[in-house]
Amino acid sequence: MGHYSSSPAAAIGVLAALLAGVVVWGPGDPINPSTAGQPAAPCPTPVTALTPIPVSSSLPSDRCGPPDLSPDEKLYAVNRFAWESFIALNWPTNHVPLPCNQSTETTETSRPVTFGMPGDCGPVEWLSYKPIVDVFRDGGADPGLWESIPELPSQCVTSAAIRPTWASIALRDALVLRSFSKISPDFDGLNGVSQANGALLVDQKHRYVRYDSRMNKEAFDFVATRHLYEANQQLNYATQHLIDQPLGTILVKAAWRELQDPADWNRYKTSLFLLSNPVTGECTPPTVMGLVGLHVVRKTGLMWQMMWATFEHVDNAPEIGEQTNSSQKFSFFDTACDGCVLNSEPPSKTPVPSPEPVQVSRQQTIPKVIRDLNTAAQLAIIQHAPESVWQNYQLVNVSWPSNGMKLSGTPTLVAPVTLTPFDFVSAEGKKTNNVTLETYVQSKDCLDCHRKAAIALSQPTPYAADFTFMFSKAKPATTPTATPMPASPP
Repeated sequence: MGHYSSSPAAAIGVLAALLAGVVVWGPGDPINPSTAGQPAAPCPTPVTALTPIPVSSSLPSDRCGPPDLSPDEKLYAVNRFAWESFIALNWPTNHVPLPCNQSTETTETSRPVTFGMPGDCGPVEWLSYKPIVDVFRDGGADPGLWESIPELPSQCVTSAAIRPTWASIALRDALVLRSFSKISPDFDGLNGVSQANGALLVDQKHRYVRYDSRMNKEAFDFVATRHLYEANQQLNYATQHLIDQPLGTILVKAAWRELQDPADWNRYKTSLFLLSNPVTGECTPPTVMGLVGLHVVRKTGLMWQMMWATFEHVDNAPEIGEQTNSSQKFSFFDTACDGCVLNSEPPSKTPVPSPEPVQVSRQQTIPKVIRDLNTAAQLAIIQHAPESVWQNYQLVNVSWPSNGMKLSGTPTLVAPVTLTPFDFVSAEGKKTNNVTLETYVQSKDCLDCHRKAAIALSQPTPYAADFTFMFSKAKPATTPTATPMPASPP
């Protein structure tokens, strides 16, 4: 494991008394219905970084209350809320595991799936959300109903058919990573092989990291009912109404690396993806991928400008200046390479054969209050499911509005948005970013960039897009549409 979580099991004796009151729910519990808009639950007593974390499929609606907590208590409460959200969003949605071994033609039915079961490639809650690339489609096309299943890219149809059990995966799409950039106009969205500045990331196995971005039903309904998936209709809406996503909105952005060695499957959340390459037109058969980074963004009643939390696998990379040895195995750092340049972008922003690995290190330490919370959460997970892969993940930091006011319904807000009124804070005032999603821009915080998010047709007026760049991915309709815009938000 990485620096902060080298042996969660070894720490059980230290914090066993603190964790005596850990609340756990049984494996396979269904995700509870959304409780968006309900008051925050009372905080546990005392509210500290070491207060036990519940391991539950129940998605909390907001940080614990009351609203008038002290600054330190608010910090603890929000960080706990991030961990509780991470656990619930990663709860398995299948009753039985889906083996990652592609030679297995039937799912294992001898035992129920558990939280973080090693070798399970089955879906978790957030993987049932809509991929953003399937909402903002070519030609401003209607994305259809939430329940609709998008067509596979043509080059992936044969690949999907290679494994008969693929059809049994109950997801909105067949888990396709199809494109190559988060922001580059040459590729389509954070559903490919590039991150925040358009650069690529290569692990120590010479494999490109892949990315995925999704929205929950609340966010999808907001876009679909207002026709915001089409650029001109989006502009018309923005001239009349503030783009303000609803309470309960959840957005996730994930980074995945290819796991060629089955021995690694027991340390990562694994999923099967078809890897589509729009440059070559190729598509792989179902490939085992391991989760290495996850942004979780949530809009709540107490955090209207959203909570911005980021998590990583503990094996990703060390911090700058951290002492390492040859026995440590990082996914993005070679301990034997003393002369490697740190966090240096690959020369090409499009994939090439046999790329050179990027030597990655974290530019700032994880705050102590977060490290303490990580220890408590990891131990709670071990108590719930001793073999769970989720004990190998850590919260890096959270940015959140301590004055999370709801804005008035005016369309005059333009990007970049001034953040001062919302008083965004984070642990130790450190930047919230992820070494797998913002490798080359670690001097910036999430909001340093997201305050600039605007609608697709942003000239001459860059109407603000509620801190998310997904609206900028809307494209104009190929043919004019007669669909009327609502006079007011439905």
